[in-house]
Amino acid sequence: MDRYSLRTRKWLDLRFDPELVELVGHQYEPYQPVHGIGAGAWTPGFFMMAGRWAWLIEILRASNATSFLDVGGAEGYVAQMVRKLHVEESCSTDLSISACERAHEFFAIGTLASEAHRLPFEDDAFSVVYCAEVIEHLAHPVETLLELKRVARDVLIVASEEGVRDEAERARELEERALSDHMDRSIICATDFELLFPEWDTRVFGLCGQLPAEMPQSSKELSEALTSALRLDDFREAGEATGMIAVLFRDRSPDSLGKSFEGSARDVINFAFEHSAVEEAQSRAPGGVFLPARLCIKCGAKIELLKSSTCAACGVEYSEQLNVEDFVLQSEPEAEDGLAKRLQEEFPDAPERVEACANLQKLLDYPLMPGLSTRSLPLTIEAGWTVGETCQLSELNEEGLLLESEEHDPCMFSPELYFELASLRGVRVRLAVRGLSENDEAVQIFYRTLNRPLWWERASMVVPYRTTDSVMELEVGLPDLALFGEDDILTGLRVDPSHHASRSEILSVELI
Repeated sequence: MDRYSLRTRKWLDLRFDPELVELVGHQYEPYQPVHGIGAGAWTPGFFMMAGRWAWLIEILRASNATSFLDVGGAEGYVAQMVRKLHVEESCSTDLSISACERAHEFFAIGTLASEAHRLPFEDDAFSVVYCAEVIEHLAHPVETLLELKRVARDVLIVASEEGVRDEAERARELEERALSDHMDRSIICATDFELLFPEWDTRVFGLCGQLPAEMPQSSKELSEALTSALRLDDFREAGEATGMIAVLFRDRSPDSLGKSFEGSARDVINFAFEHSAVEEAQSRAPGGVFLPARLCIKCGAKIELLKSSTCAACGVEYSEQLNVEDFVLQSEPEAEDGLAKRLQEEFPDAPERVEACANLQKLLDYPLMPGLSTRSLPLTIEAGWTVGETCQLSELNEEGLLLESEEHDPCMFSPELYFELASLRGVRVRLAVRGLSENDEAVQIFYRTLNRPLWWERASMVVPYRTTDSVMELEVGLPDLALFGEDDILTGLRVDPSHHASRSEILSVELI
């Protein structure tokens, strides 16, 4: 597993774990409208989701699908919808163990943890494979699309809000990328599907409807709003679109596609808007859980997990965590020639296509700088220090950085770090803070780690000081290590030199 994907997995595990969310001072909000659209915080984006779901149900019915997989399925909501409305053999996967546990808890749906480009299933395992709002976050988008193609017997549906129409638009989007744990890094263009699926019947649509600004109050308003949100146009010819949907048929698209769409849309309205899917699922007698045969992702041998298992063919060890089978090999490095071999196998007689696909992956790559492992952190902008939106950062003529802000809580963020948290006792900061109007101030250091990838108050420490223009040297200790995961890794610092508007000369930052 690459370093970016590991960071993403840790971020998702925090996002989908109610206990961890509460630990860091927030309330768990499901990503999907598992309690019904309109039951929680309103977002018009739910209508965009509903538009995709209605077309999904229509495609399942038109293609006579008999099995379904949602890749990146989060809490399992879509797999549950499909199970109720059309296909009993429905399941999902997600990178996050916590997300899979929510799917198991909410819907008793078949689910397992895996990377999208390493699915532990046989070829052609599912009639229809669905992957929405996932591809743009991945480090291996080309290999992922080939993997989705491998396990999809009849139809593949890929949706992305970040999809673009042409290379000029993609170049602009790639230029604006910024590192985060769940960043939009792989910007997919409509023409990519023609490159990777030359023999498939490919349709690329845009969701072009008007999303409502607030929750419709009557059934008539609801129907009108959803009908608008459901409109699909050819993506490359459409006007402004709120998302891209690529629908790929291994053979030609069915003649009946769209003829029963009103019924499919009505079924989605009834499922998504009028009740809690969780309450309904938990009020019914549990049915069978569908998961087809699992394969070792390294050698392809069949494998069964009973709490813990080792592949008899190659010795790779898999495990089960929180009632979820885990097929993510965190300690297994990515093979440098993995994509090249796969492309050769996929297109053995098309070297130009192989080269074009490899170049697409290179275009979408976003190399991560190695985490700093020196205790005395370099204080230059080139090293990777950044600031909050209301702050300005510049380099001093001598050594260090100047942080300026006319707002409260000026702050600066360190470059990527990599230190075992248990090996540290804190941070030593040498600084001069000028222009303060208060007599009493404080330095606050926030600690961001691999297992707790966010800036939160309990993972910070404060050291007070009396206002002075002279240079100070302050030591800031660590928070309670019990707040962090076992063997956690420090990945970043946030340094707040004061809580009020100021000009702060940061002369040294040292891990001690």
